[in-house]
Amino acid sequence: MAAPVFYVANTAMPTTARPTFVATGTAIKTHLQFLRTSQSRVVKWGVLLDAIPPVPVYCELLTTGTVAATVAAHVAAGVQPYTDTSATAAASDGVTLSTTGTGYNASAEGTITAARQGDLQVLTAENRHLWEWSLGREFEVAANDVLRVRITTATTINAYTYILVEL
Repeated sequence: MAAPVFYVANTAMPTTARPTFVATGTAIKTHLQFLRTSQSRVVKWGVLLDAIPPVPVYCELLTTGTVAATVAAHVAAGVQPYTDTSATAAASDGVTLSTTGTGYNASAEGTITAARQGDLQVLTAENRHLWEWSLGREFEVAANDVLRVRITTATTINAYTYILVEL
């Protein structure tokens, strides 16, 4: 059986209401962060904006080595099984759920000294970017490397970001 894939977004997992979009602000901001003590693969990632942006919106998927942003920590329910509904992404799978681990909506970026770019997109006249890698060509994330989805724009707009990650 293939390794399980999990869905992680930049909001708490919804129950009785739709997912919340997060304001971008006007400086670089980490919207989603993922940290695991073992290697993982990003199968797909996406950014959805709640309107057509009036100025370019720069969306990036990257790793920042061991430098983490300070985020709202996800709880175990925030890392949802996607391909195997019996799978869990708890500490036993090496997913770090903390304010410097897996979470969303950063309040501080940290001082990044090394980064590895997975994808960069500029949204201008469209309000979404979705990317799924070809099988066997997924973006690999080394053990203990911090994976982030960051957004930069000159005008605040609300965004929903997500990753599908294979553990």
